[in-house]
Amino acid sequence: MSDRGYLDEPIEIAPGEFKEFRDCTTAEADAAVALILQGRIDQLVAEELAAGRSPEFGCVARQAAQLMSERERSIVAIVGIEKMLEKARQGKGGDA
Repeated sequence: MSDRGYLDEPIEIAPGEFKEFRDCTTAEADAAVALILQGRIDQLVAEELAAGRSPEFGCVARQAAQLMSERERSIVAIVGIEKMLEKARQGKGGDA
């Protein structure tokens, strides 16, 4: 097992394009999260349709989160937290 953290391992930032997460720009991290989520959602929607059911957004979202690996959940959380911090920083305006 590598002594590097799993967040330092390459992540897909565009179809077939990989980069270490710690080296990603904000846009690349956003793209990686979008790829993770879209892959899980597509899988679940296909399963629901194959079973003759109509996918429900809330159920699909929860199931997608359950299908994610620990690494994927961590990346999604980190990107979400970074967005919240950036929004809070921007909300302070020139008060800093």
